[in-house]
Amino acid sequence: MLISEFNYELPEELIAQNPLNPRPLAKLMVLDIHTGLVEHKHFSDLPEILKAGDVLVLNDTKVIPARLQGKKILTGGHVEVLLLQPQDENFTHIGLWQSKWSTIGSPRLKLGEAINFSENLSAVVIEMTELGSVLEFNCSGEELRSRVYAVGEMPIPPYIKNSSLKQEYLQKEYQTVYAEKEGSVAAPTAGLHFDETLLEQLRNKGIQIVYITLNVGFGTFKPIKVNEVSDHNMDAEYYEIKPEVATILNTAKREGKKIIAVGTTATRTLESASNENGELEKLSGWTSIFIYPGYRYKFINQLITNFHLPNSTPLMLTSAFAAQPYLETDSWQKGRDIVINAYREAINNKYRFYSFGDGMFLK
Repeated sequence: MLISEFNYELPEELIAQNPLNPRPLAKLMVLDIHTGLVEHKHFSDLPEILKAGDVLVLNDTKVIPARLQGKKILTGGHVEVLLLQPQDENFTHIGLWQSKWSTIGSPRLKLGEAINFSENLSAVVIEMTELGSVLEFNCSGEELRSRVYAVGEMPIPPYIKNSSLKQEYLQKEYQTVYAEKEGSVAAPTAGLHFDETLLEQLRNKGIQIVYITLNVGFGTFKPIKVNEVSDHNMDAEYYEIKPEVATILNTAKREGKKIIAVGTTATRTLESASNENGELEKLSGWTSIFIYPGYRYKFINQLITNFHLPNSTPLMLTSAFAAQPYLETDSWQKGRDIVINAYREAINNKYRFYSFGDGMFLK
């Protein structure tokens, strides 16, 4: 299976540069993976599309202003750094805002270099990594958090080129309305389409809404540099499911209710936590699960997701889901073809793509 088999051509003007307001105005393509047929709806139609008893699973992670601009203390040269995750992976016990962070930067830093990000925020490179470096900041805890929030920028993807978007605006709009747990460097974008009104309408319809957490890291969107799909390795990301949420989901699963994952991060969380019997068992930890065609889904029944970049791991996950009815005949290509054909129809119908774009519901 080659990476190039997940390519498609997208007109640049269809890359969404702004979020919609209200959010549920976004288009929603409803894709039947058994037939390949599509319907054109909007997210505001979800209360009519879903059924009472369905369970919607949302990722409540919160994006931090992880992009820092600074200057090398020795030379005055400009540096841009992206905070990836705390260096100590035990951060659930000692706190997210510890002093040592894994980062990537431009230009690539050198061991021992010191950087000033503001009058009261500085860091030193204490270790080199494959991707970048480990920085040790001059403070930690709430002090570090407040200083990062004072000067940090939201790490929006490079294909969003709208320079008029203000950071104060992005800190609200590049965030789901239910974002709660800090730790991500990218938003779980399928959730950007929901507002409080839509969530309340869904609850009133009898649709259960639960929240899990996966801190979205660089691995979710880093470029693939291999030719064979199976040669790619995902970076680990931390996830957590509360025991009471796992009980709700396991009970719903046993009762035959539909489990609908909102986004590829919620999907990867549920599939990572599930055992082979389709029951959530490992409720927290680090996952580097890579879902691509041929994977047999264990827990989710339906998927809501955005339109993803060509040759990307989220597109492969979506294709893997679309291939579920055809696994017995080893026809993984069928799932990919269904998704790529749906993408072509979305392009013909001027759907908006990527983070601030429209979405699809695979059932």
